[in-house]
Amino acid sequence: MTKESSVRAMLGDLDFRRLFRVRLCGQAGDGLFQGALFGATFFNPESSTTAAAAAANFAALLLPYSLVGPFAGVLLDRWSRQRVLLLANAGRAVLLVLLALTLVHSGPTSAMTVGVALLAVSTNRFILSGLSAALPQVVDDTRLVTANSFTTTLGTGAAFLGAGLSVGLRSVFGASDAGAASTALVAAAVYLGAALLAGRLGRHRLGPVGEPPRQSARAAAATVARGLLEGAQHVRERGQAARALTAITAHRFFYGLSTISTLLLYTETGAIHRGFTGLGQVVGATVVGGLGAALVTPRITRRIGTQRWIVIVFAGAAVVELIFGPPYTHGAFLVAALGLGFAA
Repeated sequence: MTKESSVRAMLGDLDFRRLFRVRLCGQAGDGLFQGALFGATFFNPESSTTAAAAAANFAALLLPYSLVGPFAGVLLDRWSRQRVLLLANAGRAVLLVLLALTLVHSGPTSAMTVGVALLAVSTNRFILSGLSAALPQVVDDTRLVTANSFTTTLGTGAAFLGAGLSVGLRSVFGASDAGAASTALVAAAVYLGAALLAGRLGRHRLGPVGEPPRQSARAAAATVARGLLEGAQHVRERGQAARALTAITAHRFFYGLSTISTLLLYTETGAIHRGFTGLGQVVGATVVGGLGAALVTPRITRRIGTQRWIVIVFAGAAVVELIFGPPYTHGAFLVAALGLGFAA
């Protein structure tokens, strides 16, 4: 069966479509939320951006992926995943209303705002884990890899679409803290829509299947922590795995460094002076690059192999950084975003 026929077959299943809509709606809300937060922090005429503000906001957005993710499965194996998706999305809507209030009254870099953003993104990590755990309940094993690739790719596209919408809303609501708060409220409404969509799935349709584990949640969390340590030891003893993870880590580190640098260069005091709209164009180029990679990678890896393709992509990303980064012009950055989005 071809990939295209597998996708058509999956989309013919009502529960798969419902779960997919929850993902698309929720990740569009993620894009709106992050756009509101970045707009308030980096492109706010009422306050100047500092390195400390950049570090605080990126910590709020990225740390939960490392801290919450490994332990999410402990609870997802015990709770109805449909209820998790419903209540967590509703909870995110409430948090975004609170974020809007803190933006207006405390500003984007206050401890309260950063704390609420941290809670919202932690909930997001939990939801993404729930979506992945629920997928095998609505797709058979033969289509699971295709379904995961299809949903995550389009889900990422929905997040970027939400980020693009935040750029448009900025022109409507304004560039102030109040404008960012209004965008956060729109994101809250989108999250509420995701919760309502999750409510259309049966309470037990997404699992977990069978009796919940008898081990307590606390003991299970301790088991996960021990497993992480054992996994680190396992990787350290196997050079090929260690080299692969080192390569991934290096790529993510320098990709993150490039992202922060780009944000600062597009602020009012940055060298490029294109503002939030210019940054939105860079994000759009990144999306196009990523979609292009999703289209060509399966075909190329079948011909030359995965390892060789990864080496070519990493080398290409280095060349793109060297050639299109130093000019510090908007046009060069658009090309760089296209290439780095493809590589990522």
